[in-house]
Order: sequence, then C-alpha cells, then structure tokens
Amino acid sequence: MRSLAEEVARLARGECSARELVDEAIARIEALDPRLNAVIHPRFERAREEAARPVAGRFRGVPILVKDAGCAIAGEPLHEGLAVAKAAGYRAASDGGLTRRLAAAGFILLGRTNVPELCTHATTEPVAYGPTRNPWSPERSAGGSSGGSAAAVAAGMVAVAHGSDGGGSLRAPAAWCGLVALKPSRGRISCGPEAGERWAGLSSEGFLTRSVRDSALVLDAVCGSEPGDPYTTPLRGSLAAALARRPGRLRIGLRLRGAGDADATHPEVAASVQRLAARLADLGHDVREAWPEAIDEPEAVAQQGNVVSACVAAELEEWSQRLGRAIPLHEIEPRNQRSVSQGRSLGAAEFVRAREWLHAWGRRLHAWWSDFDLLLTPALTRPAIPIGSLPLAPSAEDLARMRRELGWLLGMWNASGQPALCLPARPTRDGLPVGAQLVAGFGRDALLLQVARQLEREEPWESWPG
Repeated sequence: MRSLAEEVARLARGECSARELVDEAIARIEALDPRLNAVIHPRFERAREEAARPVAGRFRGVPILVKDAGCAIAGEPLHEGLAVAKAAGYRAASDGGLTRRLAAAGFILLGRTNVPELCTHATTEPVAYGPTRNPWSPERSAGGSSGGSAAAVAAGMVAVAHGSDGGGSLRAPAAWCGLVALKPSRGRISCGPEAGERWAGLSSEGFLTRSVRDSALVLDAVCGSEPGDPYTTPLRGSLAAALARRPGRLRIGLRLRGAGDADATHPEVAASVQRLAARLADLGHDVREAWPEAIDEPEAVAQQGNVVSACVAAELEEWSQRLGRAIPLHEIEPRNQRSVSQGRSLGAAEFVRAREWLHAWGRRLHAWWSDFDLLLTPALTRPAIPIGSLPLAPSAEDLARMRRELGWLLGMWNASGQPALCLPARPTRDGLPVGAQLVAGFGRDALLLQVARQLEREEPWESWPG
C-alpha cells in the first residue's frame, strides 16, 4: 500500500489519474472488506463519477474513507451504529463542515466506516452492523470508536481515513492496528458550522494513517477555526513543514503503568514503550520516570462519565428529532441504555459542576508541562482483545474491569484539551501491534509530530511482522 504522500506524488507526476487511484482502492476494499467488515456504506459509483471530473486541491483525487459519525454527506446514509437509524434508512440532510473541507482539499470519499453504537465503546461491535475485525488478527478487535477506519487503513484499503476521539477513539484503534493517530489540540479542527463542540469539548476530529508524515499532510489540509467556534488553537505554520526541523533536546516523562487502579501493564507492552524511551534517550533527550500526579485522581472517571453520559443522552434526543419519533431505551444497545439513563438522571447543576471539575482537572494536568515537554506512556496497556470481550449487556463491574484492563491513559487528555499522539511501538512476539502515546502541552501539535517522526526513523514499524 502506498502512502498518502506517494499517492499525491504519483498524481503530480501524471503516473496515474484520480479515477485509477479510486478504482485501485475500490478493488482493495472489495477484496479485503468481506473478512474485516470495515466499510459499511460504500459510495463507489459516486466516487468514480467525482474522480472522472476535474479535481482541484492538494490531494486532487486521493481516496479517503470517513467514519460513520460526523463528516455527513448530503443524501447519503449516516447511522452512527444505531439499528433504529439503519432501519429507518436515515440519510444526512446536508454535507458536514469537515466533509466540505476534505472535498475542497481534493479527496474523493469512498464510503463510511463502521463504529460502535453512538461511538461510546472501546471496541467496534455494533448490533446494527456487526464487528469490525483487526487485520493483524481477525478474531481480535480493531478498537473503537474509529475501529472501521483503523482496520481499513491497516489493511491497506486506503492510505488515510477519518476518525474522531472523545476519550481515545482515534488512539485506541491506532494502538491495536499499528497506525499513527493524532488527537489534536482542542479547537485545532473546527466542529462548525453544524456544531460548536462535541461531547462538551471532549471530542476532536482526526485521522488514521500509516506514517507520521501522512498525518501531518492531512491535518494541514483541514485545520482551522470557523466564525463562532467556542475554542480555537493558533496555527503556527505547516505541520508537514515542521517535520523537517529538529525539536532540540527535550524533557520527557515516562509512565508505563495505567491510571488509578489499572491492572498491571502487559509485559510486552511495557517493554515496547520502554524501548522507545531508550531510543529517545539515544537521540539526546532527557527521559526520566515522571508524570502529572493528577492522572491518578480517583474522581476523574466518574466526572468524565457524567459529562459523556449527559452528552449521549442529548445525542439520542437529536436522533429522535431526525427520525421524527421518540426512540425508547429498549431500541438501543444495553450498554448505551445505562449511559443514557445516567445522563437523563443528572440535573443541570450537576452537569455544570462535572464540566467545571473537568476544566479544573485539565489545568492540574497541564501544570506538569511547565517542567516537561512531553509525556510518553502506553496508549493501551494490553494488546488487542478478542471480539466479544465486553458483554452486550455489561454490568458496572464489567465496564470497570475493561477500564482497568486497558489502563485508561487516553481520556484525561480529552479533558485537558492537549494534543496526544499514538504511534506504533514494537509488536508482541505473536505479531500484535503495540501503541505508544506521546502527550504535549496545549497547542504543541507540531512538536509531537516532530518527535514521533524521529522515532519512526529509528524504529520503522513497516519492517516489523504484521
């Protein structure tokens, strides 16, 4: 599979047409997707028609897949994993803002990828569309909620796919599928004009790619604010151009264990992340065991859960309006019945208090960066779990067990709004991907990409077994 940069170069040299690139990608999807179940709404004929016309923009004709949540395409299916939306045959009324930015950049949208219902789970196994399988080990999960996009990129269907991240939904699939994914600083990619914020500011748009350079290229194409955005991040030049600059000697903290009462980190995951820490030290960086104490604050899980559950409850109400009828709880999955019920039980004052607690927590987390430049952790503290590991109707203990098993080192950076990047570390002996996470101070997205690029050169993941 060629990289995004290579596909752009082929088009620029006239070695292929946009239609040829699209046809090649469609052929790969048709060959691979029956086994993986990543692409649930193909739009192949529309894509061929669009590629046959003159295409403007930097990526004039490069194919891309988008997550079936956000990135609405006018007149085409948008279901967000909901069986009721699928049964109703719901189609989006208009293009989303990010859809328009991708089209303006020249991308050709090939289809929409599978997600867990309402994007609330760490694994992509919706009742409506069935599980997405991990290309490295098909009996295992591709992660969630951007699992369909991750599986598609990891399998080589496309070089880049859209995703989003409200608590690790880009970085978890990237970790289990051997990919690069940056959750950008809050406000770097606008949610407008259809929304001011998603999940009360916890969720960010983003992309899954096979290289750091590709991530920088696609982010450059869509970053920026729109009038009325509640959050903005100053853009200081091109992210792709920043990769050519050396970051200098950095102070980097290392944490190998999960947050709070997490289970012990899988030994091969810990060893892989420790190996990257050693590489960073070899590159001249000051690496030591250190991290923000606020990571382990016990109230964090509950407060973040309050905010997310209230937002999911509100989202179900939006779906009721779209479908023109109330959606009763029994028509959604049991996992989300619990979340929606919790969200509905919160009073307005309690919701506001939870948001303010998270804002204050974010400041406590971010204070650590006055003495350090980066934090290195595992993205998830164990390799990909088997499909079906989380019951369809989980108890509170099942959900807590999953959080402990996976380490919960992702969601705090959604609360603080800081950029956090997942990149591949050395796989396990069984060939399962391992993801490392780098976190920087607010607005220092370019620094994350620079250091990730350094590591990518030292530990080229494409040479590993897969």
